[in-house]
Amino acid sequence: MINIRTAAGEDLPDLLNFEQELIAYERRLDPTMKKDGEINYYDLPELIASEKSRVLIAEANGIAVGCGFARIEENKPKFIERRHGYIGLVYVKEEFRRRGIAENILETLFDWLKERDVWEAMLKVYNDNDAAIKAYEKIGFRTGLIEMKMSLRNGK
Repeated sequence: MINIRTAAGEDLPDLLNFEQELIAYERRLDPTMKKDGEINYYDLPELIASEKSRVLIAEANGIAVGCGFARIEENKPKFIERRHGYIGLVYVKEEFRRRGIAENILETLFDWLKERDVWEAMLKVYNDNDAAIKAYEKIGFRTGLIEMKMSLRNGK
């Protein structure tokens, strides 16, 4: 049985570990990312404490097996929706994948956003992360803008 609950301060070690696992995987996908040393994507204590974000933990038998968060952000004036929910740190331990846990985390985050009158969600995913892209498309995400980058160090 999987339980999805709001994260608290005592979950920080698990969240930081999940973040490092995600970063280790994404380092293989991004040649511009530092290849060693600890880096962080998010200010997790701030996300846990903020009224504008919700961090979730997925547990199996009381043990953290996954996580994800939504943060309410203002949209640029050109968009119909005034705000969006930025989705981040969606992670499930490998041995618990393909059980619908990430989808349950996302659905719980979507419910939290809708309760706050936020009607759009967005996230970033590496172009080469086919499994994540398929999972996100399965629940309704579609490609919008594509971010492109190149290194100027190697003559290009």
